[in-house]
Amino acid sequence: RNEGKNLWDNNTLIARPGEGNIRAKCMDCHTKTGYDLKYFGYTNESIYKRSRFHGFSDIEAKRLTRYIRSIGTHSYGRPWNPPYQPGDVGGAPLSSLPVERWAAGAGNSRVLKKDEDMLSYVFPDTNNNGAVDQADVDDAFQLSEVNPGASYLGIKLSDVPIHLQLPDWNSWLPRVHPMDIWGDFKNVTSEEGADPRPDPYKAYTYLKDTIERGDIPLVWNVGRIMEESMAFSKEGTTEVYRTTRSGMVLSSPPVGNIFRDASRNNTGRLNVGVLANSSAPYRDEMFDEKAKLSLNKWAAVKYFEVHHVGKLEYKLDMVINNPELVGERGWGSPTSAVFQIAPHKIA
Repeated sequence: RNEGKNLWDNNTLIARPGEGNIRAKCMDCHTKTGYDLKYFGYTNESIYKRSRFHGFSDIEAKRLTRYIRSIGTHSYGRPWNPPYQPGDVGGAPLSSLPVERWAAGAGNSRVLKKDEDMLSYVFPDTNNNGAVDQADVDDAFQLSEVNPGASYLGIKLSDVPIHLQLPDWNSWLPRVHPMDIWGDFKNVTSEEGADPRPDPYKAYTYLKDTIERGDIPLVWNVGRIMEESMAFSKEGTTEVYRTTRSGMVLSSPPVGNIFRDASRNNTGRLNVGVLANSSAPYRDEMFDEKAKLSLNKWAAVKYFEVHHVGKLEYKLDMVINNPELVGERGWGSPTSAVFQIAPHKIA
């Protein structure tokens, strides 16, 4: 186990067969311990083959596989089933199952064929005839019972299947780690006298260390991973993405584009040279989009690590510090978190 854990933390990887080394280790793109591979049910064969793909020797890949198999969690999920897909499991509402089972979702078989099919789940007494009045709405959403200032509804949305298949775990993982785009991603420095540069990695390590100490981070600290990632992205992105939380829009990108300047000065996988075959007017923009996607996927995985592996999902009342504003389980981020991966959000 110790040998496999050391390989997970420290072994030098290649991007793919025939390519050179990358900076990221296994623990950087996945959860810190590799919990995700065990939880989402990746087989020994798939772990072994992917390890070989990234440059592990035969014995190293076998040791890593044994390490992943030894991690203390059930394999609730499957690689093809989307995390947190709402619905029921064998007739049992997802919210009725233990909280550690929530992230595995209800499975892709619970994806509805059309939006209208939700009606019978939200209003079971309508028999899908579309006849819904205000009394039905009040009853389903418990509007008379919910705290007027509450941010949740009476209905448990995790139990209502939707006409949308959420991304599977492979779609969460970054194709390129931010440190293989920006060499100083883990060691951001700021010029003396200048405003501090955004530092998503520092925000993540703060949360990780807080949880490992047994403390509960507050909501504003939980949100810092995405806040810092969004700020980090502002230097080379579109006007929409440069919109601040207050609604003000930066008229132009700040001087010095971290995205492209950093790439041109290192040998990372996602540098402008890699895109050299693209038409010149689009090359920098392509870099921006690929870089933003990688950054936000990394942030999403670390949010999963913080909330699920860190066991914050059922401590939302402590994270928010106001039990009246939360449901029984959830993520304690004030930002859009994983939804930041969506193309219309990062463009």
